[in-house]
Amino acid sequence: MMIEWKNDMSVGIEEFDAHHKRIIDLIDRLDASLKTGHARKVTREALAELSNFSLYHFLRRKKLWESVIIWNTVSTKTSM
Repeated sequence: MMIEWKNDMSVGIEEFDAHHKRIIDLIDRLDASLKTGHARKVTREALAELSNFSLYHFLRRKKLWESVIIWNTVSTKTSM
């Protein structure tokens, strides 16, 4: 199940588009290791890398949205 990046998948934020491309690559690598019957170690490592990077990605997203919320709150208060 190869996933191919398409421009319509873009969220318009370069950092997160790069994250999504990497996640797609990791999913493809995991899929390939399962299909080719590689040793469990390879599959386990690919799954761990996917899990770790996904956690990193969602923590970065959370941090971005928190900064947007704080900026909007401060901006709203100063414009009153």
